[in-house]
Amino acid sequence: MSCRTSAMRPATAVAAAVAGLTSTLFAGLNTAVFSTSFDVTLLITIYAMVILGGAGSLTGVAIGAVVVNVSLEALRTPDHARWIFYLAILVGLGFALRPWWKLASVLVATAAFGLAVHTIAVHAWSTQTHGSLQEAGRFGGVLRHWVVLPTNPEKIGNWAFVLLIAAVIVLTTLKAPWRLFLLVPTLYLTAFVWENRLVAEPSVTRLLLIGAILIVLMNARPQGLLGTSRVEIV
Repeated sequence: MSCRTSAMRPATAVAAAVAGLTSTLFAGLNTAVFSTSFDVTLLITIYAMVILGGAGSLTGVAIGAVVVNVSLEALRTPDHARWIFYLAILVGLGFALRPWWKLASVLVATAAFGLAVHTIAVHAWSTQTHGSLQEAGRFGGVLRHWVVLPTNPEKIGNWAFVLLIAAVIVLTTLKAPWRLFLLVPTLYLTAFVWENRLVAEPSVTRLLLIGAILIVLMNARPQGLLGTSRVEIV
């Protein structure tokens, strides 16, 4: 115990020195410091950097800091956020679905399901499905013909968000093949909620997306990207 305590003293001194230096630079660059500059959101962001990279790995923490900061800035723009969101879903499906034919089947089924839902909604409720995408780029132009866009996206989006949470909870309790069947409408519902509700509020959506990534990572790899799993007995 004494060896461990003595080894922690230099680390504590270095950490205090770095914290003092960064605080001085922060105050000098901003000309003023307020308590609101260090809210819970900032603490969660810093915690996300450590968890993502892996506790106990300086390289991992550095990578986590770069990934989190770049992601948060990219998520400020709806068109950039759209690419990150769907890429994250695709990567997650790639890790979760094995063999590859399952991934291909789910993607094809989700695309067909979306086209069918969009066609039915446009013909059945033509006056209520003329919404628009936030900053729709080339990718958004394709999504416009796949995701239903109601004229009142806020109210419908809120109900869809609640339904999405319920679908995810049910999805975790099912076993194959029912899980694959429910995964298809759940993925489409996720895209619907994203395009109609979440992408319109980047300040909230950024934290939700980072939180979702951390939850998935902590379940798949609790030690982080470059961290090592270990058990300490004190």
